[in-house]
Order: sequence, then structure tokens, then C-alpha cells
Amino acid sequence: MRVGATIEARMGSERLPGKGLRKIGRKILLDHIIDRAKATGRIDQIILAAPDTDDNDELEGYALSRGISCYRGQNEPVLHRLAACASVYGLDHIVRLSGDCPFYDVEMTRALLDFYLETWEGPHDASNVTQPFDVAWIHSQDRVANSVPRVIHSKTLRDAARDFEWFAEHVVAHAEELCFGVLRMGTRELHVPGLRLTVDEPLDLAFANAIALELGDVDFGLRSIVDLMWRRPDLLVINAEVHQRPPVYDADLEGTLAAIEADVR
Repeated sequence: MRVGATIEARMGSERLPGKGLRKIGRKILLDHIIDRAKATGRIDQIILAAPDTDDNDELEGYALSRGISCYRGQNEPVLHRLAACASVYGLDHIVRLSGDCPFYDVEMTRALLDFYLETWEGPHDASNVTQPFDVAWIHSQDRVANSVPRVIHSKTLRDAARDFEWFAEHVVAHAEELCFGVLRMGTRELHVPGLRLTVDEPLDLAFANAIALELGDVDFGLRSIVDLMWRRPDLLVINAEVHQRPPVYDADLEGTLAAIEADVR
């Protein structure tokens, strides 16, 4: 089984153009993501998935300088680009990394991958019925501040790209088939009101930079970030006025996950 990590990035972000190549601490944003993906020790190939427009040539050059692959595809919808990327590189399972989340937690990501790979039961059968072990999904309340990615089987990604613009919409529509269990990572006690680690706007970049300067170049985890917030609550003010777009989510999915967790117990 080939496990690949795809990093979605583009230079043309409306709110923060070229953010993937902007500095956070002593490294650029994409360096943080790549270094953390490599540190998991579970990923066979890392691929930067960028649009095929001329303004993204710089991203391809960066990927080559880091010794990782670069796939160029259509800008929107992003799922089409990722599905094509998985097909071109022959990936069985995809670790989906967003190019605006620099601080993925290495230990949590490793635990998620182990959980997924140890329980995945095999490809779809001839009748094309979705097998239950296709998406390693962490309960929304445990997906703290985008510190953990999703792991997706390649066919599930292709199905989602065919029918939906956002992957979460596909999960909501097929929750019973796709969500096979709930992996608790003990992150509820790490909740910090207002903590936002996604880099969408200049204030988010300033906040991420402040964290990196405080904690250094090591691949610090979510717990270290939370501890820092309790010591330095003043840092939370930096991007407090930035509001994230509401997630594509549904109360029915919450109920499905609760039922699955009850079965697991």
C-alpha cells in the first residue's frame, strides 16, 4: 500500500497571496508542513498539489528544491486536483494536508495513520459498495485547531471529487459507510477558547510567527502550543478578530459518530 501526503497550495490566495512561501519563524509555511509530514515516518511520498497557472511556477520550483514531487492541475475544485494527483502517483491512501495549516501535530498524525492502516480492510469489491474503512475521521471536537489531517482511501477521494466540491460534504452524505470509528486523542483538555492555527489572513500569519519564535524550529506539538497560550494569553489577541468560514458539517454526522463510538465501546 502506497501512502502519499498531498499538500494543497496556491499563490493566488485572495486574503494572503503567496502565503505558502511566507516566513513563519525561521522557516517558510510549507517547510513546516513538509518537515512534519516527514517526521511521521509513515508517508511514502509527499506531493505539492498546485494549480497549473503560470503564477504557481514558483511553487513547483520550491517543491523541486525540497526534493518532493509537484502535481499541477486545475485550480477549482480542489478535490479534482487531489484525485488526479492520487491517480498519477499511484497512491492507495492519501494524507490530506492543507497548505494553510503549518502546525500539524506529528505524534497525533502518526497515531491517526497507524489507526487507519491497521484497521483498513481492503479495496472496494466488484459491486462498488463502499467498504467501511475508508476514512479515518476524528470527532470534530477533537480536531483541535487543524492540528490533525484526514487520511482518505483513493477511491473515496475520487467519489467525492465526482459528486461534491468539498470533501466534508461527501462524508456527511455517506457517513454511515465511511466513518468506521472514532479515534480519541485526548485533546479535549487541550481546548483553548479562540485558538486558531489556520493561516488565512495577515493576522493569522503574525500569530503563527509569534508561536514559532517562542517555541523554536523543532516540530512542536499541539500540547506545547496550548501550554504557550496559557503562559502567554496575550498572543491570542493577535488574530482574535479573524473569523473562520463555518465548516460544512451536519448534526446527522454528529449523531452517526456518537452511535459509532457507542458501538466501539
